[in-house]
Amino acid sequence: MSLSVLSIPITKPPLLQYSIALNILMLAEQTHMMFCYHTSLLSDTYARTIAKTSSHVLTEILDHPQLRLNAIDVLDEEDRYKMYERNRAMVPSDDNFVHYIDHHRSLESSNSPAVQAWDGEFSYKQLDELSSLLADELIEQVSA
Repeated sequence: MSLSVLSIPITKPPLLQYSIALNILMLAEQTHMMFCYHTSLLSDTYARTIAKTSSHVLTEILDHPQLRLNAIDVLDEEDRYKMYERNRAMVPSDDNFVHYIDHHRSLESSNSPAVQAWDGEFSYKQLDELSSLLADELIEQVSA
């Protein structure tokens, strides 16, 4: 059974109901997979990775229908090698707590972005202030 994959970037949000859509059409001798995504939420690189992984898993399912889902290897050899290469070098450990590192960073560059996400961002100063409030609240609850 052959598998064809079509990846479609969507630039105008109203064209797609969901941020990411994976449609599979199974015919007698062919299987087609269509992967659509909003370019504002997903880069082309990540979209290709998701489509490739989905294609690999679907191929494994079609080629080995007797396998249980937890027995399917999600990574192909190329992805396994990339993951190994990214994680091969050991990062030296730091004996400091995260909140000490964050506080020190907030003193050095308070307005630099510490957290960036699609729905907002926090500077190191804001993160330090919010984490201090959370720490105070947790200490107060434990002490009560």
